[in-house]
Amino acid sequence: MTAHERRDTVRQFWIAAGLSLFAAIAFYFSTNATLRDLDYTSRIASALLSGHLGLREKPPDWLNEMIPKKQA
Repeated sequence: MTAHERRDTVRQFWIAAGLSLFAAIAFYFSTNATLRDLDYTSRIASALLSGHLGLREKPPDWLNEMIPKKQA
């Protein structure tokens, strides 16, 4: 690899790193922090990690897309 090719590789790396950092910062400041409660995936993942196939408690009313576990 010549010095010119090495310089181009380093330049391409820093351009990619800079664009990635810019995209991450733009995403961070453009999302609404109050939407954390709507994370269905997190609730189900936590239940699975606890050894359950679904939520043990009735989901809140605003999570109307979740199917509650039938109580026996």
